Order: sequence, then C-alpha cells, then structure tokens
Amino acid sequence: MLAAAAVSPLATALAACGGSSTLGERSSTRLAMMNDNSGWLDGYQAAGKALAQATGYGFDVNSITNNYNQIVKMSIQTRKIADVVKWQSGYPLTELVRGGRLAALDDIWDSAVSADRVDESLRPFVSVDSHVYGLPLYKSHFAFYYSKAAFERFDLSPPDTYDDLIEIAKTLKGNGVTPFSAQYSAWQPMCWFEELLTKTDPEFYRALTSGQAAYTDPTLLDVLRRWGELMQNDWFTALDLDIASGCGPMLKEGTLGMVPYGTWNSGSFVANGVEPGEHFGLFNLPPITRGTAHTVIVESGVFTLPRQSPNHEAALDVIGEWLAPGVQQPWSDYLQDSSANPNIPVKNPAVVELQEQLARTHAEPLQRFYESSPPQLVQTVLSDVSAFMLDPSQYRQAAEQMARHADEAWTDWNLA
Repeated sequence: MLAAAAVSPLATALAACGGSSTLGERSSTRLAMMNDNSGWLDGYQAAGKALAQATGYGFDVNSITNNYNQIVKMSIQTRKIADVVKWQSGYPLTELVRGGRLAALDDIWDSAVSADRVDESLRPFVSVDSHVYGLPLYKSHFAFYYSKAAFERFDLSPPDTYDDLIEIAKTLKGNGVTPFSAQYSAWQPMCWFEELLTKTDPEFYRALTSGQAAYTDPTLLDVLRRWGELMQNDWFTALDLDIASGCGPMLKEGTLGMVPYGTWNSGSFVANGVEPGEHFGLFNLPPITRGTAHTVIVESGVFTLPRQSPNHEAALDVIGEWLAPGVQQPWSDYLQDSSANPNIPVKNPAVVELQEQLARTHAEPLQRFYESSPPQLVQTVLSDVSAFMLDPSQYRQAAEQMARHADEAWTDWNLA
C-alpha cells in the first residue's frame, strides 16, 4: 500500500513535467536523478554530459515541481526512488536521515577533501551526527545586488559600514530612486530577516536558530524595529514585485538601488537582459553592530543517495566525480555562481567582486535561515515575518507569535 501511494503521485508529477524517468530500473549507463528545479535542466544536462565522459554514467533528470518534498519522503521508502536525490542541507537533511534511508558519504567526502575538490567549511552544513549525508550541489551566498547605473550616476560605492548603507539609501531616495526591494511571499521574507539578524549579532542568530534563544529576546525586537523603520521611510519597492522580471530591469535602468537575494539568481537576471558587471554588482552587507565580525549567509543544496535505489552501488562510485573540475566548470558556468569546489574559476564578474570582498573581510559563513531550524519552525516563522512586513508597527506581537511557534516546533522536533 505504501509503495502504491508513493508511486502514484510520483508518476503523476513526472507525467506533468515531461520528465525522463528511469526510476526503479537498473542501468549500466544512466543514474536517475530527482530534482525540484525544472529551470536547471540545461545545466544538469551539461554537467551530466561531463560526468558521463568521466565515469560512463550520465543523469536522467526527473524534474518534479509540485509537492516535491512529500513525494521524496514517500517514495524513498520504496525501491521506486531515484539513485540521486536533490535535497536541502541542515535540518531538512536531518529530517530525511532520521528515516534511515540515506547512505552516509563520509568516504566520498574525505576523498573530495583530499583532492581539494570541496570547501571543508561546508562539512557542518551537510552532516548529521558527525556523518556526511549530502554532497554540495553549489555554493551560493546571500548578498546585495546593486545597480551599476544608479551608483555611477550618484558617484556611490558599495558600503564599508552600515552607516554607509543608510547614507546611500538617503541619496538614492532623495534623487527619485527606490533604495531597496523586499518580497513578503513564500520563503522570501527570509532575505532581510537573516541579513539583519546575522549582521547585528551572529552568535545570537546561532542561538536563536538552534533553540537556545527566544524570539522575544531584545536583540530580535531591535532587529524588527530597525527593519520597520527602514520600511516606514518608504525605501522599498512593492512587496509583491517579482525579482527577475520586476527588480532586474529596474536595476538595469537605475530606478532601483539594491536587492538582497541569493547569488544563484544571477542567471534569472541574465535571462531578462540584466548583465553582471555591466548592470549589477554584488556586495556583502557590513556588520550593523560595531566590533562584530563580518559574516555571510551561505546556501548549498545537496545530492543525497537513497540506499534502496536500484543503482545504488554505481551511484556511490559515480557521484564522487560530481565535484571534479571537469564536471563543476560547466555546472558553475550555467548557474553563473560559485562552486562548492573552491578551485573552479567563476566567470560572473559580480560574483567575483563579492568573493574578493568576502576574502578581504574574512567573512565567516553562516547557514541560511531556511536550513538552520526545523522545517516546521522555519515555515511558521517566515509566515509571521511576512505578516510583520505588512504591518511593521506590530513587531512586538510578531515576535510573540514567533516565540509561540518556536516552543511548539522545538517540542515536536525533540520528540520525533
């Protein structure tokens, strides 16, 4: 019954997206891969071609855009599961590992480290109980895209301090340019929330996301109050403005100053005619609290290997080559972002600009909010943050609501 329940929605999803499925089939040349981003198909095919040349195995990509998490959690309990499954790092990875269906990848990780094919700083993000269960799919940063046109027009430079950022915003607003964008739907409220938290007090951020600090703590209240003041200055775009089709052209035109978002979005901007280096650059937000170390939010999806897949032994042999330069270069080129392999040259000049700043300031990587707490808690807190964005004056009530959700979520997580 369980197998039938898993296969039925999976088959429906694959039929809807037109995916090429080898799920549940043995193969001597192809590994079935499950993925929730159909827009990356060309990139997977380019990397898969390089992987096939190196190992004899390529990817059959099954892109599932609806109910992906639920389908993975159901089908992983059967043999109708892909050999390679795209997933999230952090707590979502822990959630999947708890089912006992994923293979530990310690040997593959250690070999990649020895070959200098992976950034060792990512290990905590992909580990559960000291064992590695995921290989990094990419290494993105959350940063501020800035408009080259607007900054050049008013002789502005990326800020060295938070006070510089405020002065830039005042200059832009005074000249008819909207300083910032913000989005209130789905996961997107996280962008400002995590930036302001980590730049105010990174240690508090770690404590908060691990359940060791309260959402009603004065530090969080100050963050929400500060954010509310920025919004009350009328410094933001409409909260439902689309990043790629809305914010991108505004950056190009110089009518929007800055957009906090993941560096993986560069490809979407380029698809809308907004070029890195020419139309936008990238900078990391400086610390808000004086004396605080520089930090940067890092995001890395992962490839996991279900133990029950029909080509599991082959997958263990093959997936170690995912981080090889010959595979990572076409993948990084497609994403226009940095690779988990630190030796892969990045061709996106805006990302290079950001990387140079991160190296210069010795910015410490922090895991993004979405993977830093139990999934149930992340979803409810982001809903509370979204409501706060619509009425910033209610920041205390929003914090109290987050605290109630945190108590419930941590209780459930610790009982699981």
